[in-house]
Amino acid sequence: DASIYNENYGKADKILCDVPCSGLGIIRRKPEIKYKSPDDIDKLHNLQYLILCMTSRYVKKSGRLVYSTCSLNPAENTEICKKFLRENPDFYLKDVPDGEKFGIIEDKMLTVMPHFNDTDGFFIAIFERKGE
Repeated sequence: DASIYNENYGKADKILCDVPCSGLGIIRRKPEIKYKSPDDIDKLHNLQYLILCMTSRYVKKSGRLVYSTCSLNPAENTEICKKFLRENPDFYLKDVPDGEKFGIIEDKMLTVMPHFNDTDGFFIAIFERKGE
């Protein structure tokens, strides 16, 4: 359960946090997503934030944490990341390498746009924990 911290796991240099999401970025491959309830989608934000916070506890100093969704919804993406940065000053955002080739960069966070390279829609943010 990614929403519960387990001290037995230790710390890591790199962690991928691919949280449960609405899937709005892959709707062309899974058209049934359009029938999801807006209430169900809104309930995801708290879980996504909780998982991001718990996952961040496993990151070593100078380690990296990649937050990812297959959604284009800012409430699941940039808003979660901005809240995380406000409440976790020991982290900062890193540039997504070559991100501008795949979508839109906003405050170092990448939203992969399906029409850029005929891909699905995704979101990627790279956090780094400050070192000593």
